Amino acid sequence: MKSSTIFAAILMAFSSQATPTSDFASSCYNIPLPTLTPSTANRTIPWGSPSFTFPNGTTCCSSLTQVRSGIDEVDSQLLALLAQRAAYVREATRFKATLDTVDVPARDEQVVENAVASMLNLIFVVITMRGFGN
Repeated sequence: MKSSTIFAAILMAFSSQATPTSDFASSCYNIPLPTLTPSTANRTIPWGSPSFTFPNGTTCCSSLTQVRSGIDEVDSQLLALLAQRAAYVREATRFKATLDTVDVPARDEQVVENAVASMLNLIFVVITMRGFGN
């Protein structure tokens, strides 16, 4: 299946879930967001409760600083993984007979399709766990 077909299917699936009167956040998270009363006062207590659980069973996060720190940590890990992937790509060129065989469009498409399939599996798991549409 071509990547463009897969992306079109994803967009169609998600766009059919949203109604014209719904806001983006509700469509994205598929949970009703709390109504916040406008206030000029500084709100020191966050709304809601932690919904992200670490593998060790503890929950995140007690402050916006912790959230931002976690995001920064994930970003660093992603960059390290991308650098490692680039190193593997460079290594693959050692096994190519000629410069013309370094870029193989069929392999590029296979990599993209595998990434999209993994993403679709992840979306399916999240939808199943949350009971999408309820």
